[in-house]
Amino acid sequence: MVARLEQQLRASGKLPEGTQFVRREDGAAKISATFLRFIEPYQYAARNRQQFETLIGLGVAAWNISLFEGAKRQEMLVEVSKTMFSETGQPAPSDLLALLDEFIRRKERLFAHDRRLILSYQLDVTRDQYHLSMISTEGDETQDP
Repeated sequence: MVARLEQQLRASGKLPEGTQFVRREDGAAKISATFLRFIEPYQYAARNRQQFETLIGLGVAAWNISLFEGAKRQEMLVEVSKTMFSETGQPAPSDLLALLDEFIRRKERLFAHDRRLILSYQLDVTRDQYHLSMISTEGDETQDP
């Protein structure tokens, strides 16, 4: 799964040339497992795959936005609200923006120590359950050197 995500990221042209992928160390928490704990209180509301994918997309956006501050955070919030609803041409509903804000606060409160930026994810369905694969940075990639 992760190898396929790596290939997709490389093919997308969104990675700087020469980017090296590093496997997590034995015993280190998988970003997907940590992320599922992050969205766990909201999973009950996702009654089908499309709703679960929307929940994951909103959760990833909030997770990544929480890693930034100030103008960069505001820029990302505006971009997310535009792109999540670009198909409809409508502004993001206020309840979804409120949920995004709630997610950001949850990340800062309970997962602040985890500074990995989520780069890509894939949701697969097996018989009766979902399997989430994710690729993230190693650590704090949001700070200037």
